[in-house]
Amino acid sequence: MKALALASLSLLCLLPLPAQTDEALTDEALEARQIHAGREKAQPCTTCHGLDGLRQGGEMPAIGGRRYDELLYQLGRFRRADRFHPAMTLLLQTFDVADMADVAAYFASVDRDRATRSNPYVAR
Repeated sequence: MKALALASLSLLCLLPLPAQTDEALTDEALEARQIHAGREKAQPCTTCHGLDGLRQGGEMPAIGGRRYDELLYQLGRFRRADRFHPAMTLLLQTFDVADMADVAAYFASVDRDRATRSNPYVAR
């Protein structure tokens, strides 16, 4: 009797969870992990682009809150030297594609509107 109950319980564990819920949670967890990793890897970027990529003046663009695909595209251009800036080109030689994706995810996650409202010195 116990063997039959254990076998039934084992079979229940093999049943798949609803795909939509499981995938949504996985996507959210992966995105959060990528953003966290990107924040760590983006530390050198804050020297020129400012905390969270929201620079406060100067010649470097504010990159926080920009679209992920736009950021990733520009990072790739610097890495391939299709677009040149000495610091960017040099820094991106140390990044692989996953690093660039993480950094782009982090800066894209920045809520630019909220940051702008809370700090009048953030460049718009």
